Amino acid sequence: MTVMFGMRALFWGGVLAAACALSGCDAKKTEVPTAAAADAPQLGVDVKFAALWWSQEQMEGLDPNNPPPKNTQVSLTHWEYTDPVGVPNPDVMDVVITIYNKGAQPVSNLVVTAQGEWKVGPLADETKATWTAPVALEKSEPFEIPAASKHEIRAQVNLRQKMDSLRPEDQWPHLLRISVDVLQSGSNSPLAKAQVDFPINAAD
Repeated sequence: MTVMFGMRALFWGGVLAAACALSGCDAKKTEVPTAAAADAPQLGVDVKFAALWWSQEQMEGLDPNNPPPKNTQVSLTHWEYTDPVGVPNPDVMDVVITIYNKGAQPVSNLVVTAQGEWKVGPLADETKATWTAPVALEKSEPFEIPAASKHEIRAQVNLRQKMDSLRPEDQWPHLLRISVDVLQSGSNSPLAKAQVDFPINAAD
């Protein structure tokens, strides 16, 4: 009986080992990255806003009827008209898109697309504002980013034109939303993406 039991144990042990070999039942199994995963592009994208404005020195004693050229780039987080000179409120601003290659290999054939959506509503009541359909702002030509490098693309938004087009109906663009995708040419799957909101505050 002992011999028979031992033979059965060996038999079932062999069957179990074969099953594990076929299906992989080791709970402690470590996944080894494939070559494709290791070589996948490691990209990041950042979106900021900028415009030309007067420097601090230029604003001292500035004549609004005969102002000097704006030649100082300033960063923007929002648009506001509470102080027409001290607080930048440009007619046109740049959407500054920076793509980062965090990997050890260059990435080629990249394309950046950017689109904007406006949240439009009554000038005096932002709670009634609704989103417009997305509008294409930028589609870059294919480019390459070397390893551990970055690439910058700019798209312009004419804020004044949008405001002026809405003003006759007492409407206002309370918010601008920018969405950016970084893809490889011919692909619909973004390698990196970002979405940023830009508030536009009307004068009181």
